[in-house]
Order: sequence, then structure tokens, then C-alpha cells
Amino acid sequence: MVKISISTPLENTQWFPRIIFRVLRLPALILQVSFLTELIFLMTMFGSKKTFCSDNVHLSDKFGIQEFHYSLGLGTVEEAYQMYDFLDELNIKNFRYIIFWWEVERKKGVYDWSRHDKLINYLKSKGLNILITFYGGNYLYDHLTKDYQKGKFSFKGAPPEGFPPCSSPALEGWLNFVEATVKRYGRFVKVWEIWNEENSGEFWQPVPNAVEYSLLLKATSLRIRKKQPEAFIIMGGVTVKPGFDKFLVSCFKLGALDYVNAVGIHPYRKLPEGTFNIFGRRNQQSFEEEIRDLRNLIAGYKQNIEIWDTESGYMNFENKSNLIAQAKYLLRSMLVEYAAGLKGLTYFKLAQTEENPTLFTGIVSIDRKKALPAYTAYKALSHILGSDLVKFKKSIVKKIGQDRIRLDFYYKQNKPIIAYWLIRQIDDKIVFTTRKLEIEGLKKKFSFRLFDVLNNKYLPFGKYKYNKEKQITIFYKLPLSDYPFVLLGE
Repeated sequence: MVKISISTPLENTQWFPRIIFRVLRLPALILQVSFLTELIFLMTMFGSKKTFCSDNVHLSDKFGIQEFHYSLGLGTVEEAYQMYDFLDELNIKNFRYIIFWWEVERKKGVYDWSRHDKLINYLKSKGLNILITFYGGNYLYDHLTKDYQKGKFSFKGAPPEGFPPCSSPALEGWLNFVEATVKRYGRFVKVWEIWNEENSGEFWQPVPNAVEYSLLLKATSLRIRKKQPEAFIIMGGVTVKPGFDKFLVSCFKLGALDYVNAVGIHPYRKLPEGTFNIFGRRNQQSFEEEIRDLRNLIAGYKQNIEIWDTESGYMNFENKSNLIAQAKYLLRSMLVEYAAGLKGLTYFKLAQTEENPTLFTGIVSIDRKKALPAYTAYKALSHILGSDLVKFKKSIVKKIGQDRIRLDFYYKQNKPIIAYWLIRQIDDKIVFTTRKLEIEGLKKKFSFRLFDVLNNKYLPFGKYKYNKEKQITIFYKLPLSDYPFVLLGE
């Protein structure tokens, strides 16, 4: 057994790595020489300074969705197929699929892929880009998870798989599981995410640790690229609890960005245009300003690293079913995140169980096999903006009296698409007023149609005229509400 520590990013392969490891929950993790030798071999094979490229991987920067209910083993495969069939009418490109280690390997060295083979093949047949998230500990390898199972730990609501593989046997078992997964699905999966919300005490137990996670990230990335050098790798999506940026800085200082193509975030928030304030954090920034600061932070350590939203959705803290409010939130949040330049926008989640109709609301009812209002809204939005021909141009906020109106400008083959809505707290009612609205910047006169995205229908909207000299289009009576309407130029 050898103790080795490192406090700086790996710079070359000419010297022995100084990596901080831990034993159990002590400050240092002791790795067996056999595993350490293999890790050094991988570092030598790929080179720690190499910038990994995925030029031949088609990645969509638009809409996606997530569902872990069925990959976790809940429900039947046939029921999963029924839920997945709802994806056919959504013009989305990405599907986040979580594989839980303990669910696949229930006997050491033996992997049960039967359920995943069926589900992943079915999703792939629909033409989706699948993002696989590696997540979860395993009772077979780590005494911490075994102790959890015996009741020695009591983290309310925390899944047993929240214990990371930090012991030597667990880490080696984890990497073997990762390699087996890439070997099996790598022929049509090119995007991989390493862990889930590692800065949260719920998903990295018992206490989040940037050193531990950075070690896991580096070793996992190297193992993935051993089998798939062109892989696109995402740092596990961090939850936006207070201090998430400090956790990221610690990882960046340890060289984490040298092993990924993107940083993942889970930007849950109460107001789509506001900051990450679900957990009580408050400041005066807009969502775009906070993302800009995060992007600048990342660029200070490494260039050309993307930011992916690998999970976000509507969190309903009221003890009732706010299905209309959920649909409004989905529309506004997707538009705001796309305008902010986030990639891989992933809504959480597809399936909704009636047993828990409030927090983290899905868009399709499992029990009733029925699309909910958020599904109809997402369908409409994805068909308007989901085409690769649609390009985002700019976003502005107009203040008229006490109202703040946001306008997002897109173009499709030089024809404008303008989404607009009232920035205010979201309610569960469909109420709108009409308002005179002047839109600047259109360089010529267009004919317009007005689409109600929430209700999936076209609306009449009265007269409008174009002032060529000032390049202003004046709409005299546009409907206005706390959800987006879309003007389609022709």
C-alpha cells in the first residue's frame, strides 16, 4: 500500500503523480499499487495536457429531457415504451439516461444489461442523442454503503447510492463498470456525464469533497477515453445551492477541466429570469449575468469549455398540483437558458407519478398515460425553435410603466421569430391583457402571425404597422401574460 498526494493539476507524465487520496473518510485515500499503476498507464497513454476533441460527434444545443424512473428499475419495460412513445411528437434531440452502478452490478464482475439494452435501443430507434450519466455507489465494494444499509447512517431522503466509490476496491470496481458500459453502448453513445450533483450532501455522502470528486472525475474520464478517445465528457451537473461556485473552483484548481468538454449545472430557480435562488440565495443579477460570470470563471482556468444544463425543471413547493404554472415555467426557463448560451437543455422530467404530484413535476402522467399541459407547451416550443435553421439573435427587456416585458429574437432563414412575455412571478391561471408594443430593430416590413405557445394555437391580434425610417414595428393590441407568445415573421 502506498500513500501519494497531489495538490496541482497533472502537467505531464514525466513525474510521478501527486494525488490526494483518502482511506475511508480520513484525509488521505490509500490506493493499492496495482490500481495506481494502471492509472499512471492511462495518464501516459493519453497525456494530461491533451485537449480532447469530439469533432465527429453531433451535439444539439437545443431541447432535451430526462427520465430515471425506468433506468432505475421502476415500472415495466412495456410501460417505459409507452412513456417513451410520447417523445415522438416532441421535436427534441437529447435524452439524459442515468445508469446506477449498484443496479447493474449486483454480483461482483457480473453486469445485468438486459433492461438497459431494451430501453437504450428503444430510445436510439427514435433518433435521440443519448447522454449517459454514470452514478451511484455499490454495496458489493464499499463498507460505507453496507453500513448505510444496516442503518448506521441516517440521511433523510438520501439514496443509498449517494456514497461515492472512494475506497480502493470500490474505485477499481467503479472503473471496471464504466469501461464495460462504454464498451457496450459506445457504438451509439458519445456523450457521458460523470456523477450527479456531487456538491450536494445528498448525492455525495456523507460530505461533499472536491478532492474526492476530482480524483473520481479524472480516473473515470481516462477510463472512458481508453475505450472511446473521441468521447464528449461532462463534469457532473452541480446543484446550485449556496457555495456551488466555490466547489467548482476547488475542482478547477485540481485540474478537473483538463478531463472534460463541458461543465454541467442543474439551475433550479423560482423565477426563470432570476438567479439560482431555490435554496435561499439572493442577489440582483439576472440569470444571464450569473451564467456569464460562471463562463468567465471557467475561462480563467481553461478555454473552450461549454456549460450544459443536464437537469432543471419546475419545483412546486405548494401542496397542490400547479400544472399550468409548470407549463409556463418550462416555456420561460427553456427560452432564458437558450438565450444564455447553455447547451443540452434537459428538462426534468418525462414521467409523473400521481403519488407525488407536486415537487419535480413530470410532463406525462404514468397512471393515466396522458400528456399534461407542460407536454403540450414543450411540443409547441420545440417545433417552433427546434430546427437547426433557427438561430438566436438577442434578448431585450422593455419597461412599460410597472411592467417588464422580455423579448427574445430568433431568425429562421432571415425571417424573425420573436418570443415575448411579462416578467413576473408565475401563477396557475391563464389570464392576459392587451398592450401596445413597439419592437425596434427589424430592418424591413414583415407579415406576422401570432402563436399562443401554452395553448398551442394561433390568435388574432389586430393591426400593426412598420416605420421604415426608425425601423420600428408597432403592434397596437398584442396579448400579454406571464407566459410566452410568439410572433412569426413571414
